Amino acid sequence: MRLPLPMGGQSYPIPTAARPDAHTKGGLTMELRRRSWVAGLALAGLAYGQFSGEFVFVKSTLATGGQVASGPQVPGGPATIEEVAVEPADDPNDICTIWKNNEPARAALQASVTEIAMRDVVNKQIAPGASVTVGCGKNILATAVAGTDGVGNNLSASETQYDIASLSKMFTAAGILRLHEEGKLNIDEPVGKFLPSWNSGAKASVTFRQLLQHRSGLVDPQYSTIVAGTSSPDQVNAKVQAFQLTNAPDAVHKYSNLGYTVVYDAASIAAGQPLSAYIKANILNPLDMTKTGIAGEVNNCAPTSPDNDKSAVLTCVPQDELARNQGGVSGHAGWFTTPEDIGKFMAATANRGSLNGRSILLAATIDAQRQAQPGENYGIGVRTNGSKKFSTLMSAEAFGHTGWNGIGAFVDPTTKLWSAEFMNGTFHRTGPAGLSYIFIRNVNDRLVTATNALPR
Repeated sequence: MRLPLPMGGQSYPIPTAARPDAHTKGGLTMELRRRSWVAGLALAGLAYGQFSGEFVFVKSTLATGGQVASGPQVPGGPATIEEVAVEPADDPNDICTIWKNNEPARAALQASVTEIAMRDVVNKQIAPGASVTVGCGKNILATAVAGTDGVGNNLSASETQYDIASLSKMFTAAGILRLHEEGKLNIDEPVGKFLPSWNSGAKASVTFRQLLQHRSGLVDPQYSTIVAGTSSPDQVNAKVQAFQLTNAPDAVHKYSNLGYTVVYDAASIAAGQPLSAYIKANILNPLDMTKTGIAGEVNNCAPTSPDNDKSAVLTCVPQDELARNQGGVSGHAGWFTTPEDIGKFMAATANRGSLNGRSILLAATIDAQRQAQPGENYGIGVRTNGSKKFSTLMSAEAFGHTGWNGIGAFVDPTTKLWSAEFMNGTFHRTGPAGLSYIFIRNVNDRLVTATNALPR
């Protein structure tokens, strides 16, 4: 079913020039529309406050639409509405405002999160150091660092750039969903429309959605079998595109980095430019994420080590062997950012697609993205918290992603609480990788506990 956009009421045309800070794609007319949240967000199963009478800027975009084969429908079709929200004044009873106005509570939270980072990461030798940022809505509540980057440099939650590995999948999914909203692709159409190697045989029916949900039928081989004998990114990509399905599409959920490589290439063709460049222009730049980039754009990185050589040092190039040999970025890995910078992305996600008046995705798209597949804890490019793996206290509605280097970022839409937990855990890794989940879970649980203890 289509998740409804909670909009209604009379609209009034306004010249585009009246909103120089709003997105303008294709010179389409801006409108001012009164949002009427008649039933709050009950239809989407969320627990946000009421925003009746709030004014938002909206504009029409063209999108392809179409019937959904499976899963929640992402907004699309002629005259889809894109929100560019004008955020309301702070509600003194809103939990994020209460946090903002309670400096002692924020100081206590920072101290406790710092202690968790030192205890769970540095003292256990999971990584040489860690950086954390936690927030509520558009507000950063606390930042914390512990240890060093492993080569003698101090860490900074705002300046140290981390290889976020599979957390890059959230950027990939956001870019593709935005392309869907613009009508440049439809996530329920086969990727073979754009990739000749995927327009015949069993692969011909595989859709963007199936690849993003790890239900395409692809099973990852050892990366070494892909990069062996290649001398250029084009040769690596050609070998990736030639892989055949192991399972029938939609038959089973099987996590596949290879699938995100395929969907990245298809989306790049749909966008008319590398998907990384499209993401930069349409997702990151509107949020002022100036410390986020790919290899060649970043220069203050915590080092990592390759999986097959723990004595080696990689700085500002992907730890992931496949992304490293695909020109430095792909759909599954390759982005670098700081905890504070990705906090802007998480804050926009908590606000259902917009931050400080800038919209990156439709609210209904965010709602559809986080819907887990039946029997699984994965939506469209996001892990969900149904199993409580990433927080025992955040709701089952919470979602985000992790990364191989000991990376995590999660948001709970029922409270607007969000977190970013970063470490360079693959740098000379000696401890088990799974311990990073304990760190992520403990930070998230501490954030919820501190929130519940706030005086109302």
